[in-house]
Amino acid sequence: MKCKIITTSRQAQDDRISIFDNAFFASEPMLDNQYNDIDPSEIDTITTYLDGEITVEGDDVRITYHEDSGSGMEGVDAVVAFKISEPHEVTITRSGEVNTIMLFSQGERTISVYQTPFMPFELGIYAKRVDNRILSDGVLEIFYIVEIKGALAQKTELKLEVKKYD
Repeated sequence: MKCKIITTSRQAQDDRISIFDNAFFASEPMLDNQYNDIDPSEIDTITTYLDGEITVEGDDVRITYHEDSGSGMEGVDAVVAFKISEPHEVTITRSGEVNTIMLFSQGERTISVYQTPFMPFELGIYAKRVDNRILSDGVLEIFYIVEIKGALAQKTELKLEVKKYD
């Protein structure tokens, strides 16, 4: 089914967190009220409006869209996928100018590779909360920390809204 996709991403760097640090793997980082201690001028918010498609086949849900020049990821096809039986585990696959498969599993840490035209980067991801209401009210929110190895971690809120065409 054709739909309009609205993505909103809020990000802020946090030099107190390292996903690749052994201490990080041994404890759960605090992400509740994650932006309360960060200067609002340091929070980047990006909203994009894209055409896409949502398909439901059995237990599988797929949302596909093409990221264009307005998204900062020109020439990239994205697929957001999850199983209805496991709504707190979401995979985002990007292919094109950049390639990656990122797994967001609530309360878990995962490692991904982000392939760019320049070089690959190893990403550490910790998904604090995956609030998946795509099938009930068309909203998916993921609250996570992402870090490129050797760089500052970013606290991130990703909100994806699916608006079906009438």
